[in-house]
Amino acid sequence: MTPQREYLPGESNDYNRAVRERLYLSDWAIVGYCVVVSLLCVARMQTLVYVPAHLAVAGIVLTWSRFDRSGVVGFCRSWDAVALVPALFFMAMQIVHRVHPVDYDDVLMRIDRAIGGVALLRAMVIIERPWLTDLMKLAWIGYYFLPLLVLVPLYRLGPREFDRAKGALVLGFTASYLCYFALPAVGPGYHQEVLGVPQPKWEATAVSAQAKGLIHALEAKDPRHTFPSGHVMVAAMVAYYLLRHRLRAWAVAGVPIAAAIIASTIYLRYHYLVDVLAGLALAGACVLIARRAVPRIPPLE
Repeated sequence: MTPQREYLPGESNDYNRAVRERLYLSDWAIVGYCVVVSLLCVARMQTLVYVPAHLAVAGIVLTWSRFDRSGVVGFCRSWDAVALVPALFFMAMQIVHRVHPVDYDDVLMRIDRAIGGVALLRAMVIIERPWLTDLMKLAWIGYYFLPLLVLVPLYRLGPREFDRAKGALVLGFTASYLCYFALPAVGPGYHQEVLGVPQPKWEATAVSAQAKGLIHALEAKDPRHTFPSGHVMVAAMVAYYLLRHRLRAWAVAGVPIAAAIIASTIYLRYHYLVDVLAGLALAGACVLIARRAVPRIPPLE
């Protein structure tokens, strides 16, 4: 693993000056996403009400680009995705099926049968235990807070590393949301009879019963966010950046949680295997794009 690069005196400030009054990768991802979704809403007239909301989000991001990292405004610019990304997700879940009223679960199930995904789902039934179900559901919920386990230490480490990780994560979120528009699907849990794979019992324990309400509150009532798996994508990227930057204290908690989140997608029968593989591929692509898009740290002499 590559040793962590130390900043030279003033180098962090040089980087801040270099990116001042310009859009970061995360900004481009959000603005581009908002423009594309606005065009989709215009194409489907009944979703026009969401156009001003998406343009407002894009306007906020463009306004941030006029400021550097100093002061309260600069802090808000650095952490704007904490509010904007969830807002984009909840709006997407309201309009995905109205923009593209077709479900592609039959296609995903055919692919899963071909690559052994259905057999893997059935294997989860064999190993199912109430305590394991509790653990997997808690891991599933942990996804919503997992990015902070890498962004907080990287924010303290330096702006360049923070921008890379934030850019990769936000790009992944927005790209996955666009995939939901392209290939809406509800997941194997809604096709238990077809697959012959029942979901774990929600109320098996008190923990599961509480987790049910929280998961439903965090996600849409009628979700179409199956392909690719955002849980897998985010977990893979967080684990990568924790290990890449040798953030050992954070990795002790973050890496096992990330692994549990990936396992939960199949164990809970929320995703097809093809969703998991697509999430891993998207994570790798976003990391590579972020590495190219964010200016590199010059090598030490």
